[in-house]
Amino acid sequence: MNLNLTFPTGILTHQVEDKVSNYIESIIVPRLKNLENANKYSIDNVSTDFFKDTKIINKKELLPLTKEVTKCVEYYANEVSEPIGNYEYWVQDYNKDQFHGKHNHGRSTLLSVVYFVRASDNAGNLVLEESNPLKELWFQTKSTSSPCKNSSLHVKPKKGFLVVFPGYLPHHVLPSETDCIRTIISYNFFG
Repeated sequence: MNLNLTFPTGILTHQVEDKVSNYIESIIVPRLKNLENANKYSIDNVSTDFFKDTKIINKKELLPLTKEVTKCVEYYANEVSEPIGNYEYWVQDYNKDQFHGKHNHGRSTLLSVVYFVRASDNAGNLVLEESNPLKELWFQTKSTSSPCKNSSLHVKPKKGFLVVFPGYLPHHVLPSETDCIRTIISYNFFG
């Protein structure tokens, strides 16, 4: 695990062991055809089970990954945040030109997690953004390498990689210009 204090906001990253990531991928990929196209709910046009009560993977099947995620979230909460409570999860699958617009997970979400089930090299990055929109006005600097210039963190999708961040943090997914593979499981943890 590596806790990067990026903006002064903690972003935790962790590579899940191959045994767990291969198991999760073997369950998720055959079931992707059961995801709804989200375009009736948003402009993002991403296939997801976010709006469904029944997910394409149940909590028991997801348990090996949830144990890894919970270990990371508890570590984060002990270092940076407050104790965590219940969680929700969903699957999203992205193809060519699909993206997820800038959003956050609201006031009730303490921590959010993105886990990459699978990803090709050309899959669009997850972009985590500075939550203070005025930072660039106050911290103008001539040096391009200054930490004060950081207003976003680009996370390259990689199978088995997970990212933990505060639910209030604005984030989005860049579109892929060519055919790509990008499947994620997201979690929201509540305080």
